[in-house]
Amino acid sequence: DPVQLAAHQWQQFLESSPDPMWIKDTRGRYVAVNKAYLRADPGQTQDLIGKTDFEIQTRDRAEMYVADDQVAIHDGVCEHEFSSVDQEGNLKHYNTKKTALRDADGLLTGVLGQARDITHQWRLELALSVENHRSSLFQRMLEAAATATSVGSFLADVLTIAHELFGCDRGGVYILNPDGRTAH
Repeated sequence: DPVQLAAHQWQQFLESSPDPMWIKDTRGRYVAVNKAYLRADPGQTQDLIGKTDFEIQTRDRAEMYVADDQVAIHDGVCEHEFSSVDQEGNLKHYNTKKTALRDADGLLTGVLGQARDITHQWRLELALSVENHRSSLFQRMLEAAATATSVGSFLADVLTIAHELFGCDRGGVYILNPDGRTAH
């Protein structure tokens, strides 16, 4: 059966990738998914073949997936990022790319999707963003020290910056007494 052979060949192709991959037909029904796809989407099993997103996903997610499929069909490709929880309960971030599949005559035969796990990159970008924010706050502290006209204005600036830096809702300045045991 040529259809079975094609499905088997698609399955072999999908399994060659460590990334979650899937193929849908022109009616939005899943034709093939790889094991990485099933691991990434813990609610799914192999019995999603022949089903649409509306049969296996929440309505919001299905609407988003179908809209992306339509962009891929219209423009040839669609790309976006999304987050999901895997089988182990870990939050994962993916860059998803969908491509229109066409036969030799240019007729649409389906949509190929691939989700690249970018969790590590996302975490690095988040850490860099946090560090950049902290760095700018420390820079503001140095500028406050250099431009302060009084100790009071400097302390007010530093407390405002410390509030931002540490997320405190209030604070104060305490001076250690000479005995080293008490403060005021």
